[in-house]
Amino acid sequence: EIQGNVLYGGSSISSDWPIQTDKYKVFLNAVDLIYSEDKAFLCVVKNDNTCEIIEYCIEEVDVVIPSSINGYNVTSFGDVFRENPFIESIYLPNTILNIDAYAFYCCERLTTINIPDGVRSIGDYAFAGCSALQSIIIPDSVTSIGSRAFYGCSSMESITLSSSLVEINAYAFYYCYKLES
Repeated sequence: EIQGNVLYGGSSISSDWPIQTDKYKVFLNAVDLIYSEDKAFLCVVKNDNTCEIIEYCIEEVDVVIPSSINGYNVTSFGDVFRENPFIESIYLPNTILNIDAYAFYCCERLTTINIPDGVRSIGDYAFAGCSALQSIIIPDSVTSIGSRAFYGCSSMESITLSSSLVEINAYAFYYCYKLES
């Protein structure tokens, strides 16, 4: 089924990841597209009865991602906030499993974010270029920090690292000039 520039529907290929084409973003094994009640988020409902936010539809300074939309747990949001010029703070629910690559890439006004316990990994470039971000607490559930995850967070002064970290990839904190602890 096609809605806007999103193609979704069952397939014999087993993949939950979207496939980008010139015209459509394709979600395999997705069963529906839904909006949040306030129309702030467009989500794809997956076969496992969870949903992924695939589009952020409003321009707010303070963003709260709900734990569920229309009864489906929100488990991911991809990079829908990438290069968002408005966001200053964001609240993530405890249903989020991973912070994907480029999730908040170049959100230059982002100053506040919570990473909830339950998040397992922080992807490549997830917070790269978030030049207003000053501190962050990485919960013990996080075991992996991707390459350049905090690259260029030039105002970052403090990071509390997870005691469960197994992997910190290359240049994760490169160009964090003010980082002291």
